[in-house]
Amino acid sequence: MSTPVCRMIIKPLTLEHQPLLSPAWRDLCVTYDLRFAEYSFANAFLFRKKYAYQFVECSTPCLQGRWQNNDCFVIPSVPPKQIKFKLSQLLPGCTCCFFPLPDAWVEDCQKMNMSLISCRADTDYLFRKSKLQTLQGRELSSRRNLLNQLERKYSLESKEIKEENIQEAFKLLERWQSQKEDSKETTDYYSCLEALTYISKLHLFGRIAYADGQAFGFTLGELLTPKTALLHFTKALTSIKGATPFLYRDFALSLPDSVQWINLEQDLGIPALRQAKNAYNPDLLLTKWKAS
Repeated sequence: MSTPVCRMIIKPLTLEHQPLLSPAWRDLCVTYDLRFAEYSFANAFLFRKKYAYQFVECSTPCLQGRWQNNDCFVIPSVPPKQIKFKLSQLLPGCTCCFFPLPDAWVEDCQKMNMSLISCRADTDYLFRKSKLQTLQGRELSSRRNLLNQLERKYSLESKEIKEENIQEAFKLLERWQSQKEDSKETTDYYSCLEALTYISKLHLFGRIAYADGQAFGFTLGELLTPKTALLHFTKALTSIKGATPFLYRDFALSLPDSVQWINLEQDLGIPALRQAKNAYNPDLLLTKWKAS
């Protein structure tokens, strides 16, 4: 059976598309237990410039993006067998795929004669909430040691990011960027800046950490589903040794009881990021399939 022609309206992604896309993705994630960060509207909006995201309005709305190699991808709002258009209809003449798709949809894609590939750099790192809350186990002994040293050296506390203290997070972001050799355009500075600016609109939440009363780091995340939290940003001053394990633990301890998993997202193939995420011994590595 041929795929019916679907009338499409394509526009650059803006906040106006949130009520159209966010509920569809949330329903998809809850129904199919998806835990990929790409199905977060906040994530899409904050990185819309990096991936040239465009909202595709049709009977099965989706998001169209472009990688640095100029290949295109489409993040659907329904499983592949329910999509009402072909990739060639949306992006004629362009190398394109549906992405990211879970293992559970691979069989359906194969039945539709679609080819599938995956890339290790796209893989999301998932951790049980209890692991980051306690940092227990032999594999995490080095993280615990760093945290213990931090706790012995400073009086530590943390607070939820609210209107009365969010300026401290903005200042910390500036200090974090000043530590970097890379420019603001090549780090995620601007994405994090917008996350703080639109924290309520994007349904994000975060925490600021203090050592002897001085702010040294913050986290920003969201609930993808009642069971899965996404940790989008972790920013800390390099002068505070042990900041990251404290921030991870603090974020995990702040989550609702319903949350079982924390997604620290992908490493983008960056060796330092891969090493940093593996240091916490992930419980799951989520493969993201590309289907075309």
